[in-house]
Amino acid sequence: MEIGFRWDFLLYSAMAVVVGWYFVFKQNFEDEYYHWIYNTYLATNAIWVLVIRASYSNRLAQISWFIMPVVLIYPFIKKRFWENQEQLLGYALIVFYAFTFYYNILK
Repeated sequence: MEIGFRWDFLLYSAMAVVVGWYFVFKQNFEDEYYHWIYNTYLATNAIWVLVIRASYSNRLAQISWFIMPVVLIYPFIKKRFWENQEQLLGYALIVFYAFTFYYNILK
């Protein structure tokens, strides 16, 4: 078992932070529910990053990761951003699952 700072977990959590930032600030996605969900994700993720070196901190990370799929997919359900949106979502899904597969199965 690996103990210590987990860069892979931090990178995994950063995906939703970057996606949320993109929609809120770059695309000006105005949705009160999304802002609430995104801020909840940021708060829970920030607390986890503060205690990342503690034993069993992965359990705290699971709280923020539970919210992650909503942060990633909700804007696409509410609004169309690009002409080839479905194709880009497919590519993003492949990258997301490849990352998960690599760290879950191969590492």
